[in-house]
Amino acid sequence: MHYMLDENYFRGYEWWLMKEAKKRNPNITLMGLPWSFPGWLGKGFNWPYVNRQLTAYYVVTWIMGAKHHHDLDIDYIGIWNERSFDINYIKVLRKMLDYQGLPHVRIIASDNLWEPISASMLLDSELLKAIDVIG
Repeated sequence: MHYMLDENYFRGYEWWLMKEAKKRNPNITLMGLPWSFPGWLGKGFNWPYVNRQLTAYYVVTWIMGAKHHHDLDIDYIGIWNERSFDINYIKVLRKMLDYQGLPHVRIIASDNLWEPISASMLLDSELLKAIDVIG
């Protein structure tokens, strides 16, 4: 979605690549990891956590679009490639995934630095339950 409500599940080569991988190995695990977010999520700033609900909606919509348009089940979703994490965003994302009937989608949190996320998980039981993988 380059613009708000601009849902297009046919841009890029990634859809083709995932479908070809599934043809070759139907049991392959599929993961998504945002490398960047469109500016409208951060209201012009390069910060998707300005509106956590909207960012979670954006990610969950992509996961649902993968299933609806390409019959692809995304198994894992990352937070933001090699960038800072936001504890409240991770919790919002988990709740939204569950609410949309996607409890099987697992969250990979923070491939930036492992120590901050692991310490945060030890101090916050809700965060600990929301995250399935660190790295």
